[in-house]
Amino acid sequence: MLQQAVGEFLPAALAIALSPFPIIGVVMLLGAPRAVPLGVAFLLGWLVGVSTLVALGVAAFSGSDVVDSDTSRLASWLRVLGGIALIAAAGKKWRGRPSPGDEVELPGWMSKLDGLSVPGALVAGLLVGGVNPKNIALALSGTTSMTDVGLHGSDLFVAAAIFVALASSSVIVSVAFRTFGGQRVAPSLERVKEFMLANNVVIMVVVFAGIGVKVLGEGIKGLGR
Repeated sequence: MLQQAVGEFLPAALAIALSPFPIIGVVMLLGAPRAVPLGVAFLLGWLVGVSTLVALGVAAFSGSDVVDSDTSRLASWLRVLGGIALIAAAGKKWRGRPSPGDEVELPGWMSKLDGLSVPGALVAGLLVGGVNPKNIALALSGTTSMTDVGLHGSDLFVAAAIFVALASSSVIVSVAFRTFGGQRVAPSLERVKEFMLANNVVIMVVVFAGIGVKVLGEGIKGLGR
């Protein structure tokens, strides 16, 4: 059942990991003078934020042994709503895409990353990881996948840990790359940031639309049981 659950929630976890703006944000911090402490603080905050979402989802949808029909139906409705929201977000992103040649502007919160202290980076990671509508929808989708296949006890804990690790993989890799690679890898991280910034609309549309269709389909399938 654990392997089945991982297969079910893998797209949702990777959708969180591939979101451009957390990657851009952590790379910006990793280019600052105190790169490693700031990056590690952001990573810790992110892990706490995503872990909290997963824990809340598990607490809401897991029963003692079996998810009852009312809870399962609620989970299916949440998937339907989450899928619709993600597809709508993809459409909104595409309609608001910049014209060719336009300069891509950073979100307002990113402009505040310059000059952050280590505690500030921790809070930024917590907010970006845990107070994010996309992450909330995807984390709930992932946790319902775990409970729908009947995971409980240690298997449920392991599945939740795997979800958090996969969802955090891009931030973990960025911080580890800078920590162990030193200053010489800074240009490579800067190129990653520039690529993600230049292509963030396309990446977000593909991620939102693809995962939205999958989550919507799972929700409709669950309601038809």
